[in-house]
Amino acid sequence: MDDKPLTQEQFNDLADYICRWGVFTGPGGIQGHEFQALTVIDEPTEEPEGRKIYVGVRYPLAVYDFDIGFTVLRS
Repeated sequence: MDDKPLTQEQFNDLADYICRWGVFTGPGGIQGHEFQALTVIDEPTEEPEGRKIYVGVRYPLAVYDFDIGFTVLRS
């Protein structure tokens, strides 16, 4: 199975889902040691400070808005 980049619409849908069902945790939402196990999906935009979605093993975990912080899905 080939990995394909998300379209802007797909990225927005996933980020909106995380923001709707997640908990805003601010800039400290993900600890340093947690980053090692996560995959980052950059927003497909020309903006240098676009959002980022952090994905665990086959599931979305958090969205990061530059200068605002993380919104994290909790189990």
